[in-house]
Amino acid sequence: MTDFVEERSRIMGFAKLNSGRELLAMKTEIEYHLVAGGVATSCQTEATGNPQCMLYVTGVSAASIEIVASRLDNVFNEHIRYGGETTYQIECTDTEVVLDFATCASANLLVTGCIAITCM
Repeated sequence: MTDFVEERSRIMGFAKLNSGRELLAMKTEIEYHLVAGGVATSCQTEATGNPQCMLYVTGVSAASIEIVASRLDNVFNEHIRYGGETTYQIECTDTEVVLDFATCASANLLVTGCIAITCM
């Protein structure tokens, strides 16, 4: 966990916080890809205004923890993360898969967030 926190802090040190249309576009993209990629049956995203977690996504899934974690990792890397500097970590409990991330676009525009999927 310390490596993720240190790497996120490093990225946040040089990046500019993303806001406005780009953040709204990422919110829509996240929701679409989580459902289309089979990670969640439904989800919603809140723009928090907190630089440590700009987007907080919650969702539900009927799949197992292992399947959700694997799908979430794939969907994040293939469709959600920006092409620049990125760090993330996935943690699993008995009922939830949580992915925390910080990702930068090529123009050093930063988005941080948390995707929490509850497995039923």
